[in-house]
Amino acid sequence: KQFTEMRRFSITLAPETVSEELRARINKNVPLEEIMSSVETAEKYGFRRIKLYFMVGLPGETLDDVARIADLMEDLTRSSRRARFKLSLNPFVPRPHTPFQWERQFSVKEIYERIGLLKDRLKKLRRVEFSWHDPKKAFLEGVLGRGDEKLSDVILRAYELGARFDDRSEFFNFRAWQQAFQEAGIDPEEYLREREPDKPLPWNYIDVGVRERYLLRELRNSRVPRFTPDCMREGCTGCGPWYREGYTLCRTGYRPSRRWAAPVISEPKQDSTFYRYVLVYSKTKPAAFLSELNTMAAFVRALRRAGIRLRYSEGYVPHPKMSFSPSLYLGAESEAEVLYLETLEEYDPEELKDSLNSQLPKGFHVSCAKEATSKPVWEKLDSALYSVNLNDFEIEEEKIEKTVMAGEARKKGKVHRFKDFVISWRYDAGKLLLKVRLRGGPGLPYFIAELLGIDPESARGVPVKRLALYRGDEPFRPC
Repeated sequence: KQFTEMRRFSITLAPETVSEELRARINKNVPLEEIMSSVETAEKYGFRRIKLYFMVGLPGETLDDVARIADLMEDLTRSSRRARFKLSLNPFVPRPHTPFQWERQFSVKEIYERIGLLKDRLKKLRRVEFSWHDPKKAFLEGVLGRGDEKLSDVILRAYELGARFDDRSEFFNFRAWQQAFQEAGIDPEEYLREREPDKPLPWNYIDVGVRERYLLRELRNSRVPRFTPDCMREGCTGCGPWYREGYTLCRTGYRPSRRWAAPVISEPKQDSTFYRYVLVYSKTKPAAFLSELNTMAAFVRALRRAGIRLRYSEGYVPHPKMSFSPSLYLGAESEAEVLYLETLEEYDPEELKDSLNSQLPKGFHVSCAKEATSKPVWEKLDSALYSVNLNDFEIEEEKIEKTVMAGEARKKGKVHRFKDFVISWRYDAGKLLLKVRLRGGPGLPYFIAELLGIDPESARGVPVKRLALYRGDEPFRPC
């Protein structure tokens, strides 16, 4: 009943592995039949997108275990008529203070071998989208997670070599880390090897409340393998926290009521009266390094702190009624970003602007605010004017002309010609003014890369500022 009444987007399941033995090793006591049944139920109630999370590199795993993931996806696509699947693969990283802190972590080569096996098997399944966590990032997570004080020199040196924002793929610089390890005389593979249970570990002095003898017992259970029962239902298993103050459940256990009632989901009731505003703001460093989603989150928090009552959607997952002009690429600055929002109370535009500026993080500044009659149609914004600072480069106008007229870039298998991307340009005193299309092109970093003879990732470091958005030949100036 709850499924039929709610808005249905996607459902997420985490089998972790198809192998029953490997699930027992990680104490995932969920039979494969239950996972298959959950997928059938999800499709029955109209969930058209099903996300499945798996791990590779589990202790004791073989290539046959990995191949069975592809077998499962083939079975699911045959039994499912319309559902689309998103398979997300993550390398297993043993963590401190867990039973697997003594186990080895699979190498980058072994993980890539498993990814390649699945790619070959899944590419023929049209309704399966396959993604994976970067094995090199997992490698670093394992080294840093189970490392010691010697790694402090490596971390500092990697930073000095340019390692920044490593959680983002476009900035991840694995070579900087490799060089840092080499200069420090440290073999990172040593931190990923299997550890002897009777040898001290770098993190043993940290007390998280879980007893080491319990972790060792769980390690032995994992290698049998043998399931450890849920202590909330079957009684205490002696992990350690039970004796600490506040752990009431560890003493009482979990006692579900005999009759279970589904929670009543009530949609928020809002006044039908609301107010529209449009704001123009600048985005400079350090805010330029915030992604589109993080920028939205920064504005939502600032609006809340300023006491602005935002209007929210009335669906199962309420979202603030606000939207942004076409986004910048990470690292680019702008003085012409636009925000549209709806509020439940009426505000003076100047007071709204000043209140928001007092709460926004460094790098954001609202230059004007105005009442709006309707939401802007962002799709009508088709081009933008940028200023590219080339003072650190020796560039002649002939080179720019040649790049615009004859240059091209390959992105995602498609060749883009820059003369179809660049609308107009002007070069003066080390500043290149470019008016380019917002859609259909390779993106400004690719043009800069071709112009300067560098790779697109390095081109993101060239100072760029968006000066205006355009709707045809007219600049978009909402206030």
